[in-house]
Amino acid sequence: MEDKTEVRDLVRRYLDNEVTREEREKVLNMLASGEIDEAMGEELFNQQMQYLDSPDLQEVILSEKEKRRAQKVKQDMLETILDPTYKSSSRWSSWWMVASAAAVIFAAIWFVEWPRTRSDASVAATEETVPEQVYRGRKFVHLEDNSTIILNEGSELRHSGRFSEGGTREVSLVGEAYFDIAHDAKKPFIIHSNGVAIKVLGTAFNVKAYPDQKEVKVTVTRGLVEVSDGDKKVYGQVRPDEELAVNVTSGESEAKVVKAEEVKAWTDKFLIFDDANMEEAAEILHKRFQVKVVFGNDVLKKCRIQATFLNDQITLTEVLDALTLSLSGIHYTQQEDGTILLTGTACY
Repeated sequence: MEDKTEVRDLVRRYLDNEVTREEREKVLNMLASGEIDEAMGEELFNQQMQYLDSPDLQEVILSEKEKRRAQKVKQDMLETILDPTYKSSSRWSSWWMVASAAAVIFAAIWFVEWPRTRSDASVAATEETVPEQVYRGRKFVHLEDNSTIILNEGSELRHSGRFSEGGTREVSLVGEAYFDIAHDAKKPFIIHSNGVAIKVLGTAFNVKAYPDQKEVKVTVTRGLVEVSDGDKKVYGQVRPDEELAVNVTSGESEAKVVKAEEVKAWTDKFLIFDDANMEEAAEILHKRFQVKVVFGNDVLKKCRIQATFLNDQITLTEVLDALTLSLSGIHYTQQEDGTILLTGTACY
């Protein structure tokens, strides 16, 4: 096989339609023989990543909601690569899964750009028919009001697709989730779970309400939460390092003092980079893998990343591969003492 750099240059020119007839036939023959699966898949991935970060697209995307749509496309691509079901043969065996998803990625880009070209009447009509949003299993959810939710295994979260203009922000939960709610004094946030309503303005707390449990447990890490039956009965208010348990059969409740950080320790299995800069990401990696991360220059510290890793068995190498692939201008090397060195001139 030819030098890897030459192969990737050939693939890049092929995708940009800059090859001769002989070179095109060469690429097709190599594809047929499986010689350039990795190069083709990686180049497709990089092109889509760069397009999602391009200034032209960012000029089109005006709302925070639409920016998060583009970030979700990037995150889904990363999760595709890291999904264990795509790793049967080698580290790069998932590249063709990414390559084959190219049409989906272009569709997602179109979905982001298309709303900017519609008439106001069309936009209004669409907003009236926003479908219900459903999230299941281990998930990190970033809502349009900048509230974030981490869902545990076997859980389900539902909401209407948008929060009502002058009313409340409401979701329903089955299972366990950790909520970090953005403050809005005019719009309380309400979680409905197994006959219990949890009302907040802006705070962080854990809710555990699996279907086979007799109790709904609310544990607060920050702020103040009110727990009721959603009608007239208020079970109580919960403050930091307190837990309120409501028996869903009898309606009785019990409050006690707890260590809230221990209750939410299950969230530590997740690695979440929610629009974090690389300096913040380095601190998260140090905490998770006990590894020191240093930068070749200060510019790289400001590069921003959106990625979620839900597999608690994930390795440092897998995380670094994914992060540096999503920021194509950054590369990493591991020094003899174990330190991770990040180098590059820019992030794009």
